[in-house]
Amino acid sequence: HNNLTSATNTISPEETTTVTVYAEGMNGCVSNTESIVISILPTLTADFSASPLVCPGYPGELVVSNIAGGSGQGYNVLFYGAGTLSNSTGLTQIVIPYQTSIYTAIIHDNCESTPITLIDSILVGQFPELLIDIPTPILCEPAVFEIFNATDLTNVVSYGFYTSDGSNSTGQSPLITNPLPFGVYNVHLWIQTLDGCIDSTRFIGVFESVEKPVARFNWSPNPVTNFNTNVLFTDLSTD
Repeated sequence: HNNLTSATNTISPEETTTVTVYAEGMNGCVSNTESIVISILPTLTADFSASPLVCPGYPGELVVSNIAGGSGQGYNVLFYGAGTLSNSTGLTQIVIPYQTSIYTAIIHDNCESTPITLIDSILVGQFPELLIDIPTPILCEPAVFEIFNATDLTNVVSYGFYTSDGSNSTGQSPLITNPLPFGVYNVHLWIQTLDGCIDSTRFIGVFESVEKPVARFNWSPNPVTNFNTNVLFTDLSTD
């Protein structure tokens, strides 16, 4: 026991504790004893998990589960972290991170239990810059083009591209187009990374099949005679 003699004393038990109190007068007389039970609520506990990996621009989920301890009711969960937090249902939170991020869940009860702080992270997959290379982007019709995938393929497991005329290739570079009539054409390139994330982009007007000119000439005089052999030619060709 503690020999506490002031009118007010403070103790901080870490578990349920029974305190016996009595009073002793100046003449040595002792009062009856009283037992006071100080009940300590169990420590708050919970599990916290986050989606291990998401693709850029896609949602992940934060989940708190198995909350126990404290008062046993009135639990409140607060989530913190990067990205857009939305669609909270109390124990879950949808988040859209733009890069690998750390998330925190802080849990309170409706009593004065010490809050607990739990931490987890979401890994965001990364895309390389999508690039193509067309060595000769302008050819005369009927034109056949070579289109190379110039993307860094270090973390790429598959890719493919197709053109606006319907030429296509999967996993093979270069793509050799069909013979194309005059016109300007587009290329669509897609990739899939080791993380299973898919990205694509469209390259607008990146190669052109040029129409052949139509040759047409006029000359004067017409017809040419032995007495006038100086002939003037006029180019009336069209591109």
